[in-house]
Amino acid sequence: MTKTDLNYLASISAEIAQKERALSYMKDFYEKTGDEILLDDIAELEIQLDELKRKRDLLQPEIEKFINDNFPEERTILRLHYLRGFSWQEVGCAIGKSTNAVKMASSRAIKRYFE
Repeated sequence: MTKTDLNYLASISAEIAQKERALSYMKDFYEKTGDEILLDDIAELEIQLDELKRKRDLLQPEIEKFINDNFPEERTILRLHYLRGFSWQEVGCAIGKSTNAVKMASSRAIKRYFE
């Protein structure tokens, strides 16, 4: 497991989260307006999401085990960011800590392991 693997998974997870929000907005807009032009965009976005989720699912078990085995104190922070695609701000809000506090905890944990 490398830092590159973690960062790659974080970027995929963040992209999935962003595309899921966009898809939700598009579907809501379609339901309100009936604008059929959106159907092609919705279908394309669903295809992109499926591909991203496939990539994430290949790495997720290994990274989840890595996080669980090596970072008991920082597990929640790392899981939310690297596996669920939460931004650092969202992680902080979810666990009741500042953005800087969760970034620092993550950075220290990763640095401690890899150096």
